[in-house]
Amino acid sequence: MILDDILFPPIADDPPKLSVIVVVKNGLAYLLETLMTISQQSFRDFEVIIIDGASTDGTLEILRLIPNIVVKSSPDHGYHEAFNSGIEIARGRYIIQCCVSDGFHNATWFAEAISYLEENPHFALVWGFPQNLEANGELGEVSFPDFHHLSAPRGGSFYFYWLTYGLHFPEGNLIIHKSVLQKIFPSFDIFKPNYGDLTFDPWLEANFRFHQMGYLSGHVRKIANYGRRHLDSITLEDSKTSRIDLIVSDYISKLTNERLAFKQASRKSFRSVDERLYRVKFQHLQFFISWILVFFLKNARKLINALKRRLNFISYP
Repeated sequence: MILDDILFPPIADDPPKLSVIVVVKNGLAYLLETLMTISQQSFRDFEVIIIDGASTDGTLEILRLIPNIVVKSSPDHGYHEAFNSGIEIARGRYIIQCCVSDGFHNATWFAEAISYLEENPHFALVWGFPQNLEANGELGEVSFPDFHHLSAPRGGSFYFYWLTYGLHFPEGNLIIHKSVLQKIFPSFDIFKPNYGDLTFDPWLEANFRFHQMGYLSGHVRKIANYGRRHLDSITLEDSKTSRIDLIVSDYISKLTNERLAFKQASRKSFRSVDERLYRVKFQHLQFFISWILVFFLKNARKLINALKRRLNFISYP
């Protein structure tokens, strides 16, 4: 990959519409590939902010060769502190983050997501589908299979879906108003500085606060990004320790408390809040049944032909 092919919009005096924040420490292996997917976006009113945790693998030397990016490099206490630094520097109205080992499938994702938010000003966030990418470069499954053939909940209906199932947004492709992100993303705690000491996941906490504060989200049915599975990923490191149990326990505990608070606040408005939650579960069942029907209709001819071939093998006396 040639550095000259990575072209970003010139840094202007006027604030850009979108800020792309990339947090990195010793991520040279995937750095150029990730930056290339950002530079190939058709939407051009954005800035790229790289928060480097004092890399020692040559990352910083490569970044110095790339024009039109904002680079801040200094020792930090991990992702939590670094991303907060990126939010402080960001000048855009909207923010998207990109892990240094991930990237964007869809070259029009920025354009489509920004357009969606501009056309729906009451939505604070928009998200698309992420896809897994193995370390060897093979593409894996696309997440959120429930919504591959049917529309995902959006607006107020997503709150009830989240309350029922705990579904969280994919942080690898969501685009959010900066003013909202500043309110929901947990600030860096100087009394518990190391990322590994946190008993919560910053993005899960942001997801919880987003719904608790009553913000609305939208969805664009597109595969927007890929998330790479590799040995140095934060998710894999967390899974090897007890921290993942603490993170899940913290999220479930807060979600349970939110359900109870919602029930108590809603008793005067609804005959039974459980009725509203059951309605969401019934809608999910409808999604599943509809998906089966869609699959059958799309493959009916193949199934019939297979059945005919099977019958041809049956011999009668």
